Amino acid sequence: MLINIANLDTEYEEKTVFLTYPDSWTLDKSICIILGSLLSELAVYSTDYPSDYSSLLDWQHELNTKAKALKSYYSVLETQDEIEELHLLQDAKEAINFVSEYLEELWVKDESDI
Repeated sequence: MLINIANLDTEYEEKTVFLTYPDSWTLDKSICIILGSLLSELAVYSTDYPSDYSSLLDWQHELNTKAKALKSYYSVLETQDEIEELHLLQDAKEAINFVSEYLEELWVKDESDI
């Protein structure tokens, strides 16, 4: 993977993203690794949670669970177990749906805590 993203800490300012043509060959893996890593970081720094979660700990646990599912998708090609492969793929798809469902909640509400 050759993707290099710089300066993600933006308030509608310009972002720098370096992509190469070969990055599209592994777009599924790239998306999962990037989203998984970002969800892990959000779980560490999150200070608020959506109203349909009962606590910050539940929200952080869900973020970590989805992050792990996305990162685990990378190992799909390394497994010889077809059942495990299907589970990893399904978990990654559920994590992508989670990102879609909670897109507006995926940011640190109080940056002064960082």
